[in-house]
Amino acid sequence: MLKKHHYFFSQLIVFIDLFAVTLSWIISFYLRFYTTLISLRKGIPEYESYAYMLPLILITWWIVFKACGIYKSNRTLKPSKEVLEVTKATFFALVIFIALAYVTQEYKYSRIVILYFGTLSLTTILFFRMTYRKILRFFRSKGFNVRYSLIIGTGKNALELSNKILQNPDLGIRIVGFLSENE
Repeated sequence: MLKKHHYFFSQLIVFIDLFAVTLSWIISFYLRFYTTLISLRKGIPEYESYAYMLPLILITWWIVFKACGIYKSNRTLKPSKEVLEVTKATFFALVIFIALAYVTQEYKYSRIVILYFGTLSLTTILFFRMTYRKILRFFRSKGFNVRYSLIIGTGKNALELSNKILQNPDLGIRIVGFLSENE
């Protein structure tokens, strides 16, 4: 049962990230070519030439995020640490994508689209991930998707750990007891 839930939630966050990347790529194209933020000099290219790159983008982001450990399950990860890790992975994925786009294609993509895309992809991924984490924490605080923990020991460190877990019910960790060789 735990593996089934873990698999579902791990796949859900991958889907959320790839959806955010897809949305960012599409919005970046439209921001560049269909708004007056920056004037056009060469006209509007066909969207298909940009849509053609989406599979490469998604594969790149998935591989880089997986390699950087972004999809490891970690209930206790601090939001600031997640922001830092996602920012580094997004930057790394963007650099790889730029290299691949310019090495493998004859068509040159707008640098402004890529700039918008880098900014938007990071922003949307972080927004969706923080929203996802808040929803998960809410449900965990209500008793759903919880993990049970047995604390080994009864000393000062065991009690401090117990207090930290009890002060953060949104982590979804329930203490079932303490194990001591004396009792």
